Amino acid sequence: MALSDDKTPQQARQLQELRDDLKARSYSDTEPVFILTTESWFHSGIPDQCFSISGYSIFRCDSLTTPGYAGDCIYALNIVLDTFLISSYSLHTPGIDNIFLDVNSKDFSTTIACIYHPRSSEHDKTIFDHIENLSLDTGKNTFIDGDFNFGDIGQLVTKPTRYGIN
Repeated sequence: MALSDDKTPQQARQLQELRDDLKARSYSDTEPVFILTTESWFHSGIPDQCFSISGYSIFRCDSLTTPGYAGDCIYALNIVLDTFLISSYSLHTPGIDNIFLDVNSKDFSTTIACIYHPRSSEHDKTIFDHIENLSLDTGKNTFIDGDFNFGDIGQLVTKPTRYGIN
């Protein structure tokens, strides 16, 4: 299946390198259970099969405000779906892409969140209140990953973090 999009050649190359790296990792002895990705750039015209990773199921949240840009996705190792009950949901927060997975079994409960917050939004309070409510649930583990782009925080990272940059 051929896809056409408006990404720059460098962006397309970096995405391909990341996909190749993730595919290589999925065949190793140290398979990640979950892979969380912000700025996935998916839209409704791109089927899941185009970005599938063998042995994983994909959960997507395509951007509401900029289809084909932004967005989030979480890959879950298929064996996890055989062992745990997983449900996904997204909060309606245009401008803040988010996907949450509730992962449950008889003895275990956790929420995994992947959030892309590109800039301040009128929906900041909604997403932050939800994160706070998750953190108050002492019977549940919570893992939050994201790209929050807060302008008023001190950065601890002093080296480039983009894939492929030396």
